[in-house]
Amino acid sequence: MLYTIDFEYKGGTYLAQVEAPGLRDVLKRWLQQTPDADLVRWQAERSVIAEAFTRETPMAIQGLKGVWCVSCTISDSFALANIIATDERA
Repeated sequence: MLYTIDFEYKGGTYLAQVEAPGLRDVLKRWLQQTPDADLVRWQAERSVIAEAFTRETPMAIQGLKGVWCVSCTISDSFALANIIATDERA
């Protein structure tokens, strides 16, 4: 399944798409594919981001199909990820 990630962190919005077998794997796959340059810009380590997001469970957005939201704190900064199941035929 293809998912679109809308990641909000430190005043920036970052979009990416990843293939994952299910919702539980989306952020893990996204983080594995995140370029090192983004991590430098965010001043955050991959392991710190992974740890922060693994403590949280994405919640379905009421009234929408295939859309979830998860937030956490990374290095004392608020982080928000919206996860959208994406039709590959678009």
